[in-house]
Amino acid sequence: MPLFGHRPPRHFFQFLSILLFILPFIVTSGEAPNFPFEECKNGVRLEKLKNKNGSFSVKETNDCCAGYLRDDQKGTCSPCPTGWTGRLCDLPCAEGFHGPACEYRCTDCTQCDRFTGQCHEYDWSRAWADGRLFLSVVTILLICLAVAVLSMAVAYTMFYRRRWSQSSREERTRITSDVDAPAENHSDASKV
Repeated sequence: MPLFGHRPPRHFFQFLSILLFILPFIVTSGEAPNFPFEECKNGVRLEKLKNKNGSFSVKETNDCCAGYLRDDQKGTCSPCPTGWTGRLCDLPCAEGFHGPACEYRCTDCTQCDRFTGQCHEYDWSRAWADGRLFLSVVTILLICLAVAVLSMAVAYTMFYRRRWSQSSREERTRITSDVDAPAENHSDASKV
């Protein structure tokens, strides 16, 4: 039976799980560990066991903590290699971060090498030699040319449609006036 006679709101448990995930970030000085719900010692996951008397003891497991990889030869867990992060060390560093487990921010720039932390400087000569810059310039020029040709075609069509409309109106007016004119001349001739 539901607590207090009614069911919790539809997204209550999702909200609760998000709150529990964010809580360590709020409680600490703003720098929560990468994976807040694991207890680790030297990269090895620890397990809490409840003793018969109600106290807890901690035991090392054979599993590595998130952000660590198992070295089967040494039987130890080591942090993610430089430039990699994630629970299984399978994600590259996000833009603006570098180093082991991507824990360092790029200092003098917004983008840096995820392994060394050196700022990326765009090498225009290499981009031109690789053809990347040439391809970009050609693409932009082709797009501009297509827009210009399309604009000219639309302008040409509008101009000649308007001109044709005026000339056809003038032609109809002339034909109408020619048809009316002989009748007037004929009636004038009979009066004489």
